[in-house]
Amino acid sequence: MQAVNLPHAVALYVNALQEKHRNSMHGDLGYVFEVEEGRKFYKIVVVRNKNGTGKSVHSFIDRQTGSLYKAASWANPVKDERYNLLTELDLVLAVMDEYGGYLYKDKAREYHQLVLTGGLNG
Repeated sequence: MQAVNLPHAVALYVNALQEKHRNSMHGDLGYVFEVEEGRKFYKIVVVRNKNGTGKSVHSFIDRQTGSLYKAASWANPVKDERYNLLTELDLVLAVMDEYGGYLYKDKAREYHQLVLTGGLNG
């Protein structure tokens, strides 16, 4: 993959999440993935209701390093980086799902291995 800047990588990531949702069995629910820019992190938020209520955090992305984290809470990511959007964007786009299963620490490397061996078809 060609080099991308972080805002572009974040846009690709969020668009891919939205597309995964749209094509899933729950696509008719109309969830929307949005980016909220904080001082240190981009917060990727899922809006579950058309009136803007029912939000939850899908993931966090460090604005300086591109590190991708699972959400620990509304305000904070987990401590350990799961992926890096600047160096592993292709991998993230291959293993991601709209539910965030690829961000669980015990699953992240399992998903990674499946992609490397050709065992995961997005």
